[in-house]
Amino acid sequence: MKSSGIVLLTLGAITIGGIASAASTYDSSFLKGAKSTPTPKASAAATATKSKGTVAQKRKLKTQEDPLASKEEKAETVASLAKSIKSYTTLIASFPPGPQRNQLILYRASSSIRWVRKRLLQGKGLVIDAVGKSFLDSAVRDIKYVLGSKGLSRELETKATNILSVAYFYMDRMDLARPLFLKLLAQNPKSDSAGWMAMAIADDHFESGRYAEALQYYIRFEGIMVKEAAEFAKYRQAWCLVNMNRIGEAEKVFSDLIRSGSRSGVVIDCMRDLAFLLVHGTDLERPLGVARSLFQNPADELQFLGYLRSGVESQNQPVAHRRVVNRMLELENDNAKKIESLIADLRANQKKVASKYHHQAFVVVRNALKQAGIGPGDRAFENLSATLEGEIQNLMRVYIECFADRVKSPEFNDRKTTAKPLVEQFEFFNEYFPESQARPQAVRVWLDLCMETRDWVCADRVVTIILDDSKQLLVHRDAAQLARIMLNEELLKVTPEAKPELTPRYMEALRAATLNKKISGWGRIAKRYAELLLKTKNFGDAMPMLQEIYLREKSPASFYALQLGRLQSGAPDLVLKEPIDPAIEKKEPGLKEIRREASLSIAIKAKEKNDLPAYKAAIGQFLALQPSREKAVIARADYFRYLSETGHVAEVAAELRVMNSAELNIKEFAVFAPLAWTWNMQNGNYHEAERLLLTRGEQVLNSDELFRLALTRAAQGKPLSPKFLALLKREHCEYLMGIYVLLQPHFVLELLHTGKQRFVRGLLPDSSAKNFVALAVRIAGDRSVSTADLEKITGVSYAVSPFEKGLGKFADTPDPSVKSKRFAEDVAFLAIKTRKLREQFQSQFSGKPYKVQSRMIAHAIKIESRMAALILMSPLPKGLSAADLAAYNAAINEAAQEFAMQAAEFEQIQSALEATAAELKAKEAARFTPAVAYAKWPWPDKFEDPAVPALKVAVEKKRFVEAMILLDLNKPEDEEDYYWIRAGILIQAAHSDALLVYVRDELEQKKQMDIVDEWRDLAGL
Repeated sequence: MKSSGIVLLTLGAITIGGIASAASTYDSSFLKGAKSTPTPKASAAATATKSKGTVAQKRKLKTQEDPLASKEEKAETVASLAKSIKSYTTLIASFPPGPQRNQLILYRASSSIRWVRKRLLQGKGLVIDAVGKSFLDSAVRDIKYVLGSKGLSRELETKATNILSVAYFYMDRMDLARPLFLKLLAQNPKSDSAGWMAMAIADDHFESGRYAEALQYYIRFEGIMVKEAAEFAKYRQAWCLVNMNRIGEAEKVFSDLIRSGSRSGVVIDCMRDLAFLLVHGTDLERPLGVARSLFQNPADELQFLGYLRSGVESQNQPVAHRRVVNRMLELENDNAKKIESLIADLRANQKKVASKYHHQAFVVVRNALKQAGIGPGDRAFENLSATLEGEIQNLMRVYIECFADRVKSPEFNDRKTTAKPLVEQFEFFNEYFPESQARPQAVRVWLDLCMETRDWVCADRVVTIILDDSKQLLVHRDAAQLARIMLNEELLKVTPEAKPELTPRYMEALRAATLNKKISGWGRIAKRYAELLLKTKNFGDAMPMLQEIYLREKSPASFYALQLGRLQSGAPDLVLKEPIDPAIEKKEPGLKEIRREASLSIAIKAKEKNDLPAYKAAIGQFLALQPSREKAVIARADYFRYLSETGHVAEVAAELRVMNSAELNIKEFAVFAPLAWTWNMQNGNYHEAERLLLTRGEQVLNSDELFRLALTRAAQGKPLSPKFLALLKREHCEYLMGIYVLLQPHFVLELLHTGKQRFVRGLLPDSSAKNFVALAVRIAGDRSVSTADLEKITGVSYAVSPFEKGLGKFADTPDPSVKSKRFAEDVAFLAIKTRKLREQFQSQFSGKPYKVQSRMIAHAIKIESRMAALILMSPLPKGLSAADLAAYNAAINEAAQEFAMQAAEFEQIQSALEATAAELKAKEAARFTPAVAYAKWPWPDKFEDPAVPALKVAVEKKRFVEAMILLDLNKPEDEEDYYWIRAGILIQAAHSDALLVYVRDELEQKKQMDIVDEWRDLAGL
């Protein structure tokens, strides 16, 4: 095999030549492959199978069943029979012609045939030697003599005919034996030898192609044959049907024989022949279905599938072959046998050109071997290796031919695509067949392929295999060493971060070259060696080498390499200590970038040591070197992040304070704006906090940013318009309302007034708005809000209820005159209206404000009492007797009683309502706790937290909205501290007794009873 050439690697004046001078031809002749078995054509296979069993059956007929021997004679031997023949010959000579002599002659003829049979039993075939033929000829002469005798009895004639037919059968003269068999069968179709003779006749018809006649004999005499002969007759029936093109019937006969469960060779032949028929059918799915339905025992099905697989392979049907193999894999438990099936599938998929399916079949075999843990050295692999090696060589050969462009494959358009599966094949061959004679040449072609396709990882693996082998592959060692130098050179070009395991030998070769200082191109080699040393972080060897190169060359490039080495070796201070030479830096612009990187390196170290001054100085030096905008942003953002993480928020705020709007809008800096905003709020720098929020304009702020803006403006005491509040999220708006409702309740009432509430009502549900109004009214005091305004704000009628409006119409109705003739009718009419008003009262009274309920109950009492009085004023009818008068007065009193009693009930409700109101008023008065002066309130330490100095200032200057916002922005971790400060702020801000009551209610609700008790003590309660 010719060697391949590899692209030259030039280092200065040194040239590392190719592995060989001539380009590789990728010769595949060293791969012998498996010996291919010619695939028989369908007709030839059919012919061979049709005649299968004929020789074996003849042997059975001639050896297993002796129609001439009695039970005693079956125990005879060849020697005893020869002795008997001599005895009969002697006796015959002493008898004259006649029946006795004829009987002795027949005995001798029969013994001669039995002698031939015994000889056949001792042999393996049907060949009768010359001695046997002479015995048969002698028997025929004896029988013909007897048949030619005069006065021969019918019994003796039949016996002689029988013996003669057997003699002809053993002489393979069926033309002479057939008529005699037919004659004997006609005489006694159920005799002991009838089945034997019928089988011989049927076989003769079959051999002569008379399949219909043979089928009749097989079927007719099957029942009188011995079991084994009957099975064979059944088997031959099937092949008669096959040759008569009655395939379906033949398949059924084969199937019935298989189901019989017999373990004879005929059943095995049936399995094989049924598989043959199914394989030659048109339905590729049917054979597997037949196998599933025919066999219950997996072992039997596997045997049958083996025949199917062989047939499908011979028919070159790889798809069907894969289906059969897959079914075999489902049934088979032996891993080795599974792999045998897969190897067969690999063989079935082989092509004369490179095929993806062929390679996929190989991958399946490879994976199966690995999964089963079968490999070189295992006994199971020894049984597979010969076949498998041949198939793998066949596979590699067609792929090599395709890769070399000697054979075109429609499945592969370029060499690189062909190379990938071929590399997998080489790897497998090298691993599983390390002792193969083809291995050295295969590994060499593998190396050539990897180098040509520039697959450097692959090439390095092959080189390692060669260099680690000191026996078979020693011949390729020099080529491997040269290839390693080249492939590492190429690999490092495309992957600067080359893995350390790919470079040690290459670096050793370069190191040896650098030892010779006089070698031409030493600088180039030394630079490459130093570069690799830096990449492998071997700075101890790299830096002296770079220093030596610089001292010898004094060039800008060598100075750049030295500075880069210092940077990479972790000595950035040495980089910055070197004086700047503008002439050198003009030729090597990258030197400035190295200085920048050195500054960043020092900054990182300072950051790790938590040395803020050094970190700040290094970042300043880096920025002074004019880095790109992107790097400058990254560096400053990292510095800000360090400041924020280490608690130097004031420095972050100071840095952002000097930035313009454009800089603040850079996303890397914008992330720190919320932190700086919080710090500015805590320190009362509200103007700067608002500036940080408005760098992009108010209209582009998100909901959280709008909330922060609202807090900033509220802390400054700036009014918040309804339109602005409507932009906030509901929870943000409710938070602000919660502060204003306590500290500026009139602002809440004004905001929610009808003229402005359209801005807020869309944000706050009616229930929430009403709650705020109710609390605002409570805090501000009822007198501060007019009844009309309350109705507009809350939507609740404080002045006139629907019940009271009905009273107006009722009041317009004049009392009936006692003198009126229609007095009774008028009173009845008023009673009906009174009852209707009573119903309205009962349905409308609940849920009304106390003032409205008080008015409603007073009116209800008045109209009920009035109605009772009118009834009692009814005039007496004239002409009544004393008894009638008494009855009339009783009726009048009973009618008035309804309204009087209802008036009394309303009076009880009125009393209860007034008592409840008085009780609530008393309770609220009892809950009132006077305010405590600022100086006396026990403010917790958190109130003077240095992180939030603006909180105390805001309280002292009575800017309570600002104070509440600052408290919530910096809520103490201790909940009690929080409520101490909150309660103190609200007490100092108390503008009404109702607010003080609210503060106490809130503290009790939050279970801060210690604060309540302390407050009461301070207030002197």
